[in-house]
Amino acid sequence: MNVPARMTRVGLILLLALAGCDQQPTVSTTRGKATVECDESLAPVMQFQAEDFHNTYPEGFIQIRLVDAREAVVNFVNDSIRVIVLARAFNKEEMDYIKDAKIEYEGYKVAMDAVAVVVNKQNPATTLRLTELDSIYSSTVTRWSAGKKPLIDAYVGDINSSTDEVFRATILKGKPFGPTVTRVKSSGELLEKVKQDPGGIGLVGVSWLKGHDQEVTVCRLGGGSYQPDTTVVMGQFYSPAQAHVLRKYYPLWKEVYMYTREVRRDVSYGFIAYVKDRKGQQNFINHGLVPTAVPVRMVDLTSQKVQQR
Repeated sequence: MNVPARMTRVGLILLLALAGCDQQPTVSTTRGKATVECDESLAPVMQFQAEDFHNTYPEGFIQIRLVDAREAVVNFVNDSIRVIVLARAFNKEEMDYIKDAKIEYEGYKVAMDAVAVVVNKQNPATTLRLTELDSIYSSTVTRWSAGKKPLIDAYVGDINSSTDEVFRATILKGKPFGPTVTRVKSSGELLEKVKQDPGGIGLVGVSWLKGHDQEVTVCRLGGGSYQPDTTVVMGQFYSPAQAHVLRKYYPLWKEVYMYTREVRRDVSYGFIAYVKDRKGQQNFINHGLVPTAVPVRMVDLTSQKVQQR
């Protein structure tokens, strides 16, 4: 009678041991799938980050869903998306709502970006004073000053984009864009408009210049009373080169944040860690942005045109 009982206990132990061997971790930072909503102005660099993450961790899949910055925030606070990437920090209105709603989240500053001002290659303008930008985008000035004074065709992205918000706050001081300014759906469409339009001028995130910066002219900004730092000579002009963005000499700089509501240490957390680590930070450098999470020596810039002072 005792032998069968012992055999039963042994068989049960073996079954439990085998079941334990088959179990896999349900949460992993390098395995699984996650969707991340991304500010459209950062599309080229963040799509590359997701691809590079997958190449490094073949079982990790990050789907980048492109939306305007404001839409990403709305989806984030409504908990329809758990991880977002913005080319700006939460603004005061958003922070007040998040605080009142007692939403718990984590935020990480991962890079510095910039709004590049681009014009058609036929346009002789290579420098623009901030007052000129104000006049152009408020529709006070509607013709270029050089040559036969052609009409200015000013383009800008969606009203909910980070590019729109940063430009209005920095250049227009909160004023709306003028009636002659044309809105386009995407940064890619904007670059095409400027490339084909001799009178075109547009605003685009720096990472969009890679592969396009030989097709448009990237303007240097400043002049007049613009004095970003007491060590800088007033009246100078600066391109969105990484060194100028890092020192905040270039006026249209902005910061890149990754926000998460995810409490599990899943693949989305792994992606954030990857972007913050050395390889992800180097990817920002290669796309013309400035890394902020780890110290990385910036050697290769996007192009000679963007480096030009």
